[in-house]
Amino acid sequence: MLRTIQFLKKMYYWRKLKKLDLNKSFFILTGDIDSTALTNDALHILQSNLEIAKEHDAPYWIFITPTPTNKLKELVKKIRGYNERVIFGAHGFTHIPFNNLSYEEQLNQWISTKKAFENAKIEINATRTPYLSLNRYTYQSIADLKFKYDFSTSFGFQASKKEIFLKPRKLKQTIFFPITLPTDTYFRNKSQREMEEKWIQITDIILEKQGIISVLAHPTHKEINKPLEKLLEHIKSKEVPIFNGSFQV
Repeated sequence: MLRTIQFLKKMYYWRKLKKLDLNKSFFILTGDIDSTALTNDALHILQSNLEIAKEHDAPYWIFITPTPTNKLKELVKKIRGYNERVIFGAHGFTHIPFNNLSYEEQLNQWISTKKAFENAKIEINATRTPYLSLNRYTYQSIADLKFKYDFSTSFGFQASKKEIFLKPRKLKQTIFFPITLPTDTYFRNKSQREMEEKWIQITDIILEKQGIISVLAHPTHKEINKPLEKLLEHIKSKEVPIFNGSFQV
């Protein structure tokens, strides 16, 4: 029994990894998209997020699928043209749900993704599954391939405990950053003002609890991106450190 408790503490109850103090709040701006949409002359839907992040000096973690691989290098160049501080992450090789995939299938998705990015001379060390989908094999496959960070979560899977939205978890050598703010999915029938107020309200609650503010801002058009601008202005006013993959708080 004691060995079991020690194992659980080692796996889940931790405080620091490589001098990254996770007892203090910090902010992470992320986004994800199926790259097939971007390669069909639709890069403008990502442009707004890239420009807003740059304007507020916030590194933007963008998780994309590398298919079609022959256009990946060109796509990366265009994205960095809007914001050179983009941090690329793996979003699966194809944009399919992971919750029904076996361990081997998920492993193959990540291996193909890593190879595609390596061929394009891009280093990636973070993952997010498509549709925020996962099952009991997901973290195992991510950790076994030595990814450093994972931003995947699901509002149904292992989200019964409130703490999962306030503190990250560690599985082997992979840090899991839960999504701590509502995505646009929850606001389809809400006004921009309602979305903006809710994001800021939840941010302040998380700051009080010294939680990690990990935002999933899906690519959208500039005219409806005011909530993201207001959120970044609020974060800046609160002097919350922004995580860029090597930031030490």
